[in-house]
Amino acid sequence: MKEVRFLLVIWLITILLCPISFAMEGHWKGKMKVSGLSLNSKVHVYLQEKESNGKYYGLIVYNLGKKSETVKALMAYQENGIYKLLETGHLDGITQRGLVAAILKSDINSKTGLEMLNSSQLYQVNKTLQYDTGLLSLEKSNEILPSKYKAFLTKNAHITAEAIKVATPFYEEGNLYQGVWSLVRIGAKVGEGIDKSLVIPKFKVSSLDDFLTLEKNTGLINLPKEESNVSIQVISKSSYYTKPLSTKIKIRFTIEEPRSGEAFELYLGEQEISMAPIFSFQADEAAIYNNNDRLSAIGFEYGMHQQDYEYGKQKLEQFASEGDAMAKAWMGYFTYHGLGNYLPDKSKGKRILNECKRFLETEVLNKNPEAQYLLYSLQKVSALTLTERRAGIILLHRSAYSGFLPAMYEIGLNAFQEENYEVAKLVSEKAIAMGSMKSAMILGKMYLEGKGVVRDSEVGLTWYKKAAATGNATALSVLATVYSDGKNLPPNITEALKYAEEAAEKGSTNSMLFLGDAYLSGKQGVAKDIKKAVEYFNNAAASGSAEGMLSLGMIHQNGNELGLVTDHSSAFYWINQAGIHGSFPAMVALATIYHEGELAEKNAIKSRFWRAEAEALRPKQASNNQYISNDFVNFWKHADFSPTYYYLPYEDRVIDTGPDLMGGLISGFFGSYMESRSQVQQQINRIELIYEKDGEKVYGGTISSLLREGIRIRAGQEVEAIARGRIKLGFMLDNISANGIGGYQTYSISQKLPHGSFIVKLNGSGWKGWGTYGIHRFDKGGTLDLAINDRDYSNNAGYFDLKIVVRD
Repeated sequence: MKEVRFLLVIWLITILLCPISFAMEGHWKGKMKVSGLSLNSKVHVYLQEKESNGKYYGLIVYNLGKKSETVKALMAYQENGIYKLLETGHLDGITQRGLVAAILKSDINSKTGLEMLNSSQLYQVNKTLQYDTGLLSLEKSNEILPSKYKAFLTKNAHITAEAIKVATPFYEEGNLYQGVWSLVRIGAKVGEGIDKSLVIPKFKVSSLDDFLTLEKNTGLINLPKEESNVSIQVISKSSYYTKPLSTKIKIRFTIEEPRSGEAFELYLGEQEISMAPIFSFQADEAAIYNNNDRLSAIGFEYGMHQQDYEYGKQKLEQFASEGDAMAKAWMGYFTYHGLGNYLPDKSKGKRILNECKRFLETEVLNKNPEAQYLLYSLQKVSALTLTERRAGIILLHRSAYSGFLPAMYEIGLNAFQEENYEVAKLVSEKAIAMGSMKSAMILGKMYLEGKGVVRDSEVGLTWYKKAAATGNATALSVLATVYSDGKNLPPNITEALKYAEEAAEKGSTNSMLFLGDAYLSGKQGVAKDIKKAVEYFNNAAASGSAEGMLSLGMIHQNGNELGLVTDHSSAFYWINQAGIHGSFPAMVALATIYHEGELAEKNAIKSRFWRAEAEALRPKQASNNQYISNDFVNFWKHADFSPTYYYLPYEDRVIDTGPDLMGGLISGFFGSYMESRSQVQQQINRIELIYEKDGEKVYGGTISSLLREGIRIRAGQEVEAIARGRIKLGFMLDNISANGIGGYQTYSISQKLPHGSFIVKLNGSGWKGWGTYGIHRFDKGGTLDLAINDRDYSNNAGYFDLKIVVRD
């Protein structure tokens, strides 16, 4: 007997603690009261059996059989032990204001034993959910709903997603393509029982695997007037993969209460999208674009032909002079990047590419992969918007998918940098098989570093030698490094010098630096020869190497230490050129020079400009509360002459190579920079021209308030601005970036723009918000006013350091 009573107690506890769960289909009746709608009515609810999507659909009838009778469409479902009921539209009878949604809990009527649903929360449905008070109480009924109401069930409350369409520029519709952005359009089919003026769903689209990255994948949608229409547009980017497959996306429609995020789900489903294979071209089609006179002239750059660089340059210029616009575009490409025996000149290279732009665009429409690659190259260096940059990437991939070898090399390199080694290997092997040995360097790096493959130095070396056999200067330079640094193989100085000299002859600035350092220090198996070292550094500098320029600057500055004559004027010239060309230690040195007045006249603007440039490159080695104050005597105590290695620029992104003595010279600047300290920051409100390079004027300055007529520009010029640093606005707002802060608009110069932000105005025009970064092409000329968006500067502290680039 005790056991029976014990079991009964357990059963009662279970009943009390566990929610009662039952199916929602069938007939329910009860009452509804909603305060905000002045609604107080008896109701009958009829729900059909649950469908495959987990939802019940039906109708709710107010004041059954009376003149005030109203019929509305209804949707309901269970979720985590509670019941959700949502009116979606008016079907018949007197139109009541608004729709109602309710969260219900289940119960059992203790008197009748019938199932019950009682509301715990009520909402009005008016585009979103809005809290209201009242009640909804329903009890299961055995009564039969009159047949006339069942006719309304054809006007259902369904919303479904279907008709997925994928559009990618320059591609056929239907598939996702690898590594590029596509527009995914999702159709929404809406039942007649949906009031499209009151139900404004929120959509969210999610990827169900790792192949897809989605943008703009959530938001509100206005339901289409017609039953089926394209309603949602999502931007997607697929990753690389090696096998043809499909991917799935999850689509969810909800209506939500904005503050709490409480949501009623209208639809949840999955859709499959097909994905194109990585290559779909035929070998004979690709051969048309890879085997022509132009490619014979530039093929040496991609390991397609073994010939002299200068001969290829002459042939390319000959074709261009004969009216070949594609050859002219290649000249612009090589000039911009300093390849193929062309000296680097970004401004000239971009100008030549722009002169060919209309021709390239026409050829792109004709699906010419060579034009696609060259137009991508122009977009890469001149695109102003994210959309333009993405369009360029699509052109690159479209060119590669057509089998154009220069594009395939770049795709392989991109995949490697994204750590997608399987695709990098696949693309590189395909390009090599088609005749481009430049891609062998990617495989060489993979095997030397064990990335995506089992590490094997011999195999890596073999791939580099195959690339070097075509005369590739980068591959030759890497071989010099491999044989000298002892990281992968026992050092072989003879082989290292052989490959370095050959690479230097073919224009590798890294090998020029390597040899210059070898002769400067006498530590690479060669006799010390300062004159020869200077010759190699001069050659590197003439080829645009910032490291070569800095090396010359340090040699001229410390000539007495090296058995030469110290030349401060030449030292400053080369250090300044190195900073202009992007050398971090040169930037640090220039900040010191202009602060201390060692090699040039003191200039606070230029000192701060170069300090800010250095901070942008190496933020961990610079502080917003410091500027450089060490003299050149301090430099030598920090010098470290242990071996270090240079980072290979642009195409030499494969492996490091390094100086010995020059590494020590450079490290001295790092140490002296880290020792510099100051507790006082000078307040400046001025801008100056820092330098001109490649047709660009680069200005630097500092503002703490308003600077009128700071820069003069011509009509059609492009202005790019970077604002660094943080300021304090008044007594309350601290640590504000150039993007500003919301609110406080009455204290702002422009009330439409964030308070405290960096703003720019062309005379006669309104203020534009530029924040920490902005770029704009001006249709008319004039002078630019620069300001912090604040009317009262008297209580402010700090300033923004500016870098402004003006170009045609």
